Amino acid sequence: MSLSLLAQAAPPPTWWEGNAASVLGLWIAVGFTLALYTFLYHDNPLFKFAEHVYVGVTNGYLLWQAWYSSVKPDLVQPFSRLVRQASSAPPPLEPSDSWWLLVPALLSLFMLLRFYPKASWLSRWSFAFIVGTTAGTLIPLTIQAQLFEQISKMLESPVVREAGAFSFTGTLNALLTLLGVVTVLTYFVFSVEHKGAVRVTARTGVVFLMIAFGAHFGYTVMGRESLLIRRIQFLIDGAKGSAPEGQPNPHYATLVLLPLVVGLVFALEFLSRPRGGKGGPEAPQEGSQTPAPRG
Repeated sequence: MSLSLLAQAAPPPTWWEGNAASVLGLWIAVGFTLALYTFLYHDNPLFKFAEHVYVGVTNGYLLWQAWYSSVKPDLVQPFSRLVRQASSAPPPLEPSDSWWLLVPALLSLFMLLRFYPKASWLSRWSFAFIVGTTAGTLIPLTIQAQLFEQISKMLESPVVREAGAFSFTGTLNALLTLLGVVTVLTYFVFSVEHKGAVRVTARTGVVFLMIAFGAHFGYTVMGRESLLIRRIQFLIDGAKGSAPEGQPNPHYATLVLLPLVVGLVFALEFLSRPRGGKGGPEAPQEGSQTPAPRG
């Protein structure tokens, strides 16, 4: 009874709040984030280590995901069911179970022969099959989505009506789209000299091209800035000594690891400097012959 009362009166632990693995994972994430940001100073062994770990973990995760999402359910398990069909209690076959799966299995094995020079030519069959299948699948879809759809939209009336009433914004958008397509296509017509009205139309197409390129570039930059803001916010949250309920407590991970990472970078840089005395060239050893001056 007294032990239970003491347990209730004792303060809860403050270091490992929640799952210990979650707190350790948070510290590792903060450490690797700071290590990758050391590249802003210059290339260093700590950054290379973090980069290699990131690449290795990513490839390992992708390999695990490919095994459990594709190779095992689509290749290994169907073969095991087909092989066990001769047993006394065979498992029921799936509609996709077929011995024709040996063809993709062999093509997959051919790709691994890139590491064996004498049989590496067989991997070309696999790559040719992948490239041909991908091109044959994507080219019609790309033409349908980007060419035919664009042409069909251009053939529609530029006057847009919504709920039976004239829409000014919709009509303006349609007219600008039509003007942009016509002027940009005119700019890429090189069989006609750009003079007079053709020159004005082509120049207008350049304006539309610059607007499109600027919009794409701005979208890309904003996307990268969003990632940077989220990572900086992650480091700021990691500098706190508390966390919301249900979240691992960082326990000032950023404040502890930041000086350690900076100190490690400068220590590695100091150790990597070449050692040697300063001064002029070494004097020739005794007994060595020096060429006589000409003159």
